[in-house]
Amino acid sequence: MGVNIRIAGMQVGLVLIVLVSLWVMFGGWANEKNAQPEPEAATLIDYDYNDGESNLEVWLERLEVDSRELYRHRKSVIAATGVTDGDIVVDFASGTGVFSLLLAKAIENGGHVYSVDTSSRFLELMLDRALDEDLQNITPVLAPPSAIPLYTEIADFVFISSVYFDFDDRIKAIDNVRRVLKVEGELMIVDFKYDANNQSDPLKNHITYGKNDLIKEVEALGLKFIEERFVDGVTENYLLLFTKPNNESVE
Repeated sequence: MGVNIRIAGMQVGLVLIVLVSLWVMFGGWANEKNAQPEPEAATLIDYDYNDGESNLEVWLERLEVDSRELYRHRKSVIAATGVTDGDIVVDFASGTGVFSLLLAKAIENGGHVYSVDTSSRFLELMLDRALDEDLQNITPVLAPPSAIPLYTEIADFVFISSVYFDFDDRIKAIDNVRRVLKVEGELMIVDFKYDANNQSDPLKNHITYGKNDLIKEVEALGLKFIEERFVDGVTENYLLLFTKPNNESVE
């Protein structure tokens, strides 16, 4: 979908996000041979992170600062995904959209990014930035983690960064990831390493177990662990790559 006009105002942006989300659910770029999403996916819920406009700045100051290693090395993290031109990518729980925009640039020649989040305010920010950079291969999708409103087996790659332990229902979230992934499509989970000494850190105290247990959990939900990838300078986080095996095709 090409968007070649500048959107002025939060209200117009929200309307566009809702309309695009509905369009994705009931048509959009999806292949007609793919199954429709479950009825649950048709429910759009705006789980905003704040009650006031000013709090968006708080989140930007928290997430988009060079003291945060994933932000500082964001381009190298995207390079480590291995995505390429023509890929269909889902940035799952995309937050402020930093990685969505970089993914869109990495696959710009024939590829497309669905930037999925529960906050309309974050999606509006991402969309505004995409317009600023004239990126026309990115679609905002407002949806809860338990119900991604995309067609079955549409994605070559799913990216989940710094939110895995925030999911209310990780089983439903990974089930939806597995559903939208093509056979042999890949999932990358990026998150903090577990450290019992971090329980006083509000950005890390939700990490309740280490990467080995995370790998076992995701494999138990039907995906196969491939490898851990490494980025120079990234020491507090791990990058884990999974794939959807041949026997996991969704009818």
